[in-house]
Amino acid sequence: MTTNSLNTGISFSGNKIFVATSNQLLQDKVAVTLSVCEFDFDINKKLAIKGNDPLIAQVVSELSRYINPHTAIHLSVAIDPALFLTTVIPADHATLSSEELESIIHDEFGRITGEKQSAYIYEWIPLASSKVLILWVPSVVINFLQILATQLQKKLAIVDFEPLAIMNLMNERQISPAEGLFHLVVNSSDSGFTFMGYTDRDVLFYQHFIDYPQDDIPYFLLNALRENQLSVKSLDTLFWYGKFSQQVLSNLMSSLNTQPVNLFEKLKILYHRHQESPAFFLESALAAISVSYRTEN
Repeated sequence: MTTNSLNTGISFSGNKIFVATSNQLLQDKVAVTLSVCEFDFDINKKLAIKGNDPLIAQVVSELSRYINPHTAIHLSVAIDPALFLTTVIPADHATLSSEELESIIHDEFGRITGEKQSAYIYEWIPLASSKVLILWVPSVVINFLQILATQLQKKLAIVDFEPLAIMNLMNERQISPAEGLFHLVVNSSDSGFTFMGYTDRDVLFYQHFIDYPQDDIPYFLLNALRENQLSVKSLDTLFWYGKFSQQVLSNLMSSLNTQPVNLFEKLKILYHRHQESPAFFLESALAAISVSYRTEN
C-alpha cells in the first residue's frame, strides 16, 4: 500500500508547537502523524510578533525533527487565538450582495484600524443576528509564518484562524446539530480558552479569553449564552478539545446539564504519535490536524 502525503499542519499554544502530517490511505481515509515541540519561551509573545532571529533558528531546528523536505510540500497553520483580535459589526448580510457586504466590512475595518489597515490581515464570517464577526491579525505574524515555511523548505499554503479551521473540519465530517438546536465548541489551551456556537445554518457567536484559567470557563460560557439569548435547552452537543481537567469538564456538565463530548474522539481520526515526540494531550493537536487535512494545488 502506498501513501501520498497531503499536507503538514501546525498550531501554537504557549511554549508548544503541535505538528500534524496527513497521509492519504486507499484514497478514502486520512491518517495523521502527530508530534509536539516544546520550548522554554512563549511562541506567540517571543517569536510570532517580534520575529526574534535566534529563536526562529531554534524553532526550525526542532520542527525539522518532524517535518522534512521529503514529506508534504505544503505547510499550513492554524493561528492561535492569542495572536488575533475579534470585532463584531452590525451588517444586515442577508439582504446585501457579496460586493456590498465586502465594502461595508472593508470600510468598518478601516475605521477600526485607521491608517494602519494594511498592517493587518483579516477574515470575516456572518453571524445569525445581522452581525459580522471579523477576525484580524497583524501581518507581521503572516510574515513570520512565511519565513518559517521557507526555512523548512515548504510552501505556505493555508493560514487559517483556529475557530474557522475547526469549523471547516467539522463541516467536512458533517458534524452539525439537529434543526432548531445548536452546537457549542469549547477549547482550552495554554493561551486561554475559546467558545463557538453554531446551528445547522449559522454561526451564532465566537469569543476568546486570553490568559484566563480554565476554571473560569463555566462562568464565562453561561454569560456568553445569556448575551446571545441562547437557551441551554436548545443545546444539541457541547464539544471540547484541547487540555481540560476532569474537574472543569464536571463543572461544565453540571452548569449546562449535558455531558461534554470529546471532539477529537468524535471525529474518529486515524493517527499515531511520532516515536520521538514527547508525550502530550492528543486533543491539543486538533487545530493542527484541522489544517493538515486541507491543501492547495
